[in-house]
Amino acid sequence: MAFESSGFRFGHAAGADWHEAARSCLSQLTGPPASLGFLYVTDALVDHVNDILGFFRERTGVPHWTGTVGIGICASGREYLDQPAIAVMMAELPSDSFQVFSGIRSMKELALRKFKFGDRSANFAIVHADPRNNDVPELISGMAGTNPQMFAAVKGGVLAFSKSLARSLAPRVRVNVIAPGWIETSFGEGLDAQRHREIAEATPLERWGTPEDVAGAAIFLASPAAAFITGQAILVGGGVVM
Repeated sequence: MAFESSGFRFGHAAGADWHEAARSCLSQLTGPPASLGFLYVTDALVDHVNDILGFFRERTGVPHWTGTVGIGICASGREYLDQPAIAVMMAELPSDSFQVFSGIRSMKELALRKFKFGDRSANFAIVHADPRNNDVPELISGMAGTNPQMFAAVKGGVLAFSKSLARSLAPRVRVNVIAPGWIETSFGEGLDAQRHREIAEATPLERWGTPEDVAGAAIFLASPAAAFITGQAILVGGGVVM
């Protein structure tokens, strides 16, 4: 299946091996040249990611790519789980309208990255993160900064994916999301005292959250008491969002 709208084209396919899936995807990607590509593969193909990327880079001529590996792929009207599968999307975008980068592992590294396009700030981000990095939630919040559009886009993607994953993996696995509010981490320590106090006063429970508050929600969701809960977002934010 292929789709074309406003310059975006995509294809997706499963196959006996990565060559078969890649050729099927490529046959769907007809149209004008593109400058940015998105590549997603299931974990059955994790050992061949570099070969797959090289294949599409050579055959399409697209210079910039982003993407990730996951246990499954959600495509247009189709979900792929427990099988070799690939999804590809391409777009023709002005070269000065996007950045592709990787390797940010800490808030210190994030501070060195400038999300600027001339005099314009970024207002959208697609984040692919390593779940083994405990700083990911803080990095996402730090990336969004005071830009509500970017923050909403990133968080919205996480929530939508979690709901799709919950439906796909049920009843074997439950999938839920914890959505923390203002939590006392190194991010909060970087704020000035007045801003720190204003946030606490604007929170119905009149304080910042703690890592223990978030951990308590995680323990509950992993316990038998939450055995009938899946596809939900648990807000741990002191009532800021109701």
